[in-house]
Amino acid sequence: LPTLVSRCVQFRVETAADAAAGIEGETAAACRNAVEEMAAILREGGGYTRAARSLAAVEGDRDTARCFLSALAEWIRREALASAGLADADGRLREQPGLRTSLSPAWAAAAMAAAEEAARDLDRFVKPGYALKSMLLKIS
Repeated sequence: LPTLVSRCVQFRVETAADAAAGIEGETAAACRNAVEEMAAILREGGGYTRAARSLAAVEGDRDTARCFLSALAEWIRREALASAGLADADGRLREQPGLRTSLSPAWAAAAMAAAEEAARDLDRFVKPGYALKSMLLKIS
């Protein structure tokens, strides 16, 4: 009934692929590059200042920041699987004994929560640079 539907809260659920599909060209490349750079910095323990500089290409507008957060969430997911010695093949988990990462499962959980909070901040019209740097403070 329309009366019931009008009182419902709608949640948009999308995968990283869905988010990246709407953004093409230079923006998608900037998101991928920023995540790769951020991943290298976080693995090395490079600190907040260095990591914040890597956000320059993606903190300009909301859509680019969302694309970055989706790609970052996918990377965090892969790191969490690697820390457990698991790999994801065709949507199925399989044990891979040699697979390990320097990032702990506790870090992955905290990082995912921080990325989700940054996405909610973007939905509340917080400036993209502030939302991303706030997330970075929590995970670096």
